[in-house]
Amino acid sequence: MKRFIRLIPALFALAALQAAAQNYPARSINLIVPFAAGGPSDALARVIGQAMSATLGQQIAIDNVTGAGGTLAAAKGAQARPDGYTLLLAHIGQSASVTLYRKLQYDPVGAFDTIGLIAEVPMVIVCFIFWIGWHYLQMRMENQTLEEEARRLAQQSSDLQKALQTERLD
Repeated sequence: MKRFIRLIPALFALAALQAAAQNYPARSINLIVPFAAGGPSDALARVIGQAMSATLGQQIAIDNVTGAGGTLAAAKGAQARPDGYTLLLAHIGQSASVTLYRKLQYDPVGAFDTIGLIAEVPMVIVCFIFWIGWHYLQMRMENQTLEEEARRLAQQSSDLQKALQTERLD
């Protein structure tokens, strides 16, 4: 009997949490975007915000916080109350912030909970630039002319582009 009496407050708390969850969201939601207004991330956030607003029945306010490679926006998101009314549109550059900045205003691992993935951006161009630089050095070591190497790279680039297009269609 004593055990049951101890469980009553827990049951009321659980019922209150369930009722609170049913009313979410009761007010507008703030979506922090770590880039300036008018760019591709802002456009994506606005499209996502409109869809969320239609689904949730509340306004989604876009808050563009620029600077320091997205760490200012992340810090603002980390300092917000963890009540589900502040969201952060994170990007891949923020994962590198730990290696770029000596001291961050937030814990990049523990300060955030992932909700989901909304876009994937391939990083092929960065790899391709590195690849061209490597082949240029290789060409210089083999005493090839720039014209010969340009022809060879153009053919390889065309082959790579065809391979990527084929991969995307599958």
